[in-house]
Amino acid sequence: MKFSKAFMKKWMEYFGYEPYEEEIKKMIEDSIVVQRFKVIRKRDGSVFKIAQIYWNTNENILFKMDEDTKTLITFAADKKMYGESYARV
Repeated sequence: MKFSKAFMKKWMEYFGYEPYEEEIKKMIEDSIVVQRFKVIRKRDGSVFKIAQIYWNTNENILFKMDEDTKTLITFAADKKMYGESYARV
């Protein structure tokens, strides 16, 4: 699993520490898939990817992943739920 630069930057700003691969893997393993990864080929031959979205209901975090490259693109989380402290998995 890889982290995009945007994912890393957002995680650092949001939680204040670099994400641990084991931590993120565990969160994704405990998640449900709410949108499947799709590769769409347009008529002109170009390719458009739709990221797979995982929802970890325990942590209330959504992850977007490019399943083709196994790269986490971004995430969305409820700031109210975490406040200043965040318990690592």
